[in-house]
Amino acid sequence: MKVLIINRRFHGWNWRSEKTNYSGVIDHDIHDVFYIVDKKSLAGLSHDEKSKGKVFIVDSLDDTHKISTQAKDIFDLYGVVDRIIALNEEDINVAATLRQNYSITGNSPDKVMRFRDKPLMKSIITSAGLRTPAFMPAGSAERMAETYGFPLFLKPADSNSSKGVKRIDTQDQLLRELKLIDIDNYHIEQGVSGDIFHLDGVAFDNSIEICQVYKYLNSCYLFTQGIPVGVMMNDNPEHREKLVAFAQEVIQALDIGNGPFHLELFLENGVTPAFLEIGGRVGGAFVSHCIEHVHDVSLFEESIKLELDPTYRLRGKEIDQEHQSLYCGWLLFPEPKEVPAKVTTEGQVSSEEGISYTILPKKGDVLDGRGGYIKTSGTFLLEGDSMNMLKDTMMRLMGEYEISVVPA
Repeated sequence: MKVLIINRRFHGWNWRSEKTNYSGVIDHDIHDVFYIVDKKSLAGLSHDEKSKGKVFIVDSLDDTHKISTQAKDIFDLYGVVDRIIALNEEDINVAATLRQNYSITGNSPDKVMRFRDKPLMKSIITSAGLRTPAFMPAGSAERMAETYGFPLFLKPADSNSSKGVKRIDTQDQLLRELKLIDIDNYHIEQGVSGDIFHLDGVAFDNSIEICQVYKYLNSCYLFTQGIPVGVMMNDNPEHREKLVAFAQEVIQALDIGNGPFHLELFLENGVTPAFLEIGGRVGGAFVSHCIEHVHDVSLFEESIKLELDPTYRLRGKEIDQEHQSLYCGWLLFPEPKEVPAKVTTEGQVSSEEGISYTILPKKGDVLDGRGGYIKTSGTFLLEGDSMNMLKDTMMRLMGEYEISVVPA
């Protein structure tokens, strides 16, 4: 089998591993494996992946034209590949287009768009009779305000991690923000109250095979506003049952077929599930790391196996949340609003209890605003025997941890 991998990752599946693990899933002695990388993501490939695979470097993985041109050159020289693997959200579209153009097995652009185009996915969910906050094109924002009042949220159609999201609380603010955005690429959504959860797992034939429920402390949007965000594995069986049942309906409505998913939901008033958004990929930050640590299942590796063999099943692997005794989570402190910023004073914590791993900036480090959910002002991986224990650790850290910076 010939496999093309578009690799954006400059680290392993887990942040304790410096290298990726494609070679742990794909035997490079048997299969022909081609990698398209940039200079940064080249560092993420292991020795075996670089020495036994064929590596092609482009200037930027953000340039889809260069990726497509490089892929064509590979196909012209070695023949069209049998599979294309792209694990990162930013590369899913170009991978789908290549599959369609060269008749390669895997997700098509039409299918991928259901998990990238947020108005489209919400329309499908609404048509299936599932709850989602009301939404309209941004061009109808004033009508949206008249109908639903405030707060409202302006959201790009195809971003992730709350990039570009704007909370709107007044009519004047709405009119100002509408002048600052590409109105054709935005929609506006009703603000709802309730806890936010995300569910991560793998589906086979539109049926959830494995699924871990996480609960947020604060939100990704608040993280973009300078407020720490925490995530905890859920230990509430009533919430888990209700949310997984709703997730199954979402999976079927969107016809995910086989593959990973990262689904975000509201639980309005602690009772009613409501759709927020979904990605047809493994969740970011420490989603996969925590699941592997607790349940010994790698979502990345299972996703690759499904991409290689559409008939692959997890074969007995499962996430047993009912009898779970170890819970993981993480707490992230955002980078300073004004970047680049140089760290002058390192953050301190009073106790290491509940903390399993940290990625903390050192004195003299420069934070450039591009650290995402990993290289932050302070990243803490947490462990405990309950969700409350994780939350207590988060609250303690938010009360005592801080760094000092100056403009760099």
